[in-house]
Amino acid sequence: RIPKQHINYGFNKVRFIRPAVVGTKLRASFKCSSVVERSPGQFLLTFDTLMESDADENAPVLAAEWLALIHV
Repeated sequence: RIPKQHINYGFNKVRFIRPAVVGTKLRASFKCSSVVERSPGQFLLTFDTLMESDADENAPVLAAEWLALIHV
């Protein structure tokens, strides 16, 4: 089913691991780690988020859990 509404619910466990150098490109990866039904038709999704910089490919600059609430 297609979600009727998507809400950015916020972040948990935000960690700024190292500074990102001005002018470098950033990329992020997202992995859905959990889906919890809060009420009928309402789901809370948790994504493990990792942001990396082109300046150093082996060193992430940010790690966090991103929360999204959807209504279907």
